[in-house]
Amino acid sequence: MKLVVIFGPHAVGKMTVGQELSKITGLKLFHNHMTIDVVSDVFDSMPAERNRLTDKPTKRNLEKSERIFRTIEEKYRLNSLPGEIQKEHYIRIDNTHLSPAAAAQMIRDAFQL
Repeated sequence: MKLVVIFGPHAVGKMTVGQELSKITGLKLFHNHMTIDVVSDVFDSMPAERNRLTDKPTKRNLEKSERIFRTIEEKYRLNSLPGEIQKEHYIRIDNTHLSPAAAAQMIRDAFQL
């Protein structure tokens, strides 16, 4: 079984890159949006800022989303620093100026998928 974990800050295109990776590799995509309903019923103490996807209208509320993102970003560091993670099967990708397809291609090439 092959498993690729894509992680990073909110709204940077992780799911979109995952969708592109799935297209070019045939790997199945399992993303956090698929699990929100399941875990929200199990974990009553889930912080409101982590549970924003359970209510789709609030996700579309850009002002509220921006406020939630800023609150989380002030509290936590969401990006790894260059060279911080020293694992054999790890790559750090800054996709600021990359298309999702280009980022997916980098992952495919790096891990020979």
